[in-house]
Amino acid sequence: MGANEERRGAELGIWTTCFYAVPNMQCIREGEDLANLVYQEASARGLNLRSGDVIVVGCEAVSRAEGCTVCLAELEPSAQALDISADTGWSARLCELYLRETKRTVAKPGVCISLHRLAAEWPAAGELSEEAVVVVPPHDANASATELHDRLQKLSGMELTVVISEMRADSLKQSRGSIAIGVSGARLTVEEANWLATAASMVARQANQWPGAVIVRGLQLTRR
Repeated sequence: MGANEERRGAELGIWTTCFYAVPNMQCIREGEDLANLVYQEASARGLNLRSGDVIVVGCEAVSRAEGCTVCLAELEPSAQALDISADTGWSARLCELYLRETKRTVAKPGVCISLHRLAAEWPAAGELSEEAVVVVPPHDANASATELHDRLQKLSGMELTVVISEMRADSLKQSRGSIAIGVSGARLTVEEANWLATAASMVARQANQWPGAVIVRGLQLTRR
């Protein structure tokens, strides 16, 4: 929805929430100023940030900027990883990574289900090569959200909220969705944050702009 539709909705007394996918956010490099990239790309297309906006950022973009990657070839599999590898038929190094990144891992023949340390439940993907470089979530997603939030507010001069969104898969239904793993700015319930994460990632994927960033405009949120 564009600015004209927003104004028309306001004139009619219609409450609207708008989602704007920020372009050119898929190729993030380590050390890149992610907040500045979001700000510049949005501004260049007339999407000037406003007070009350929520910026939902894909976890992979945050991780790449922070250098949160692991080269499987550099991992030494533990005895437990070797056992899981024997049960699943997957790379022992990949199993070792899952053990390091999760609170709990359950392995069955051909299946590995993990509860990630950030509470996302997902079945492991066993198709990675031994030389793969895997992007992992930031160690402290709330701290990452706060850093992005503070930087974006400084750049824009606006009161904003930042949500970091991560993909997850339901181990039983094999469906995919998103959850919020980091929030800074407004006071959101878990359900509200997850709704924003899912809706924003869906919009960005339809625009072929995920993992990236989405500006959500029109919500009435309570500041922390």
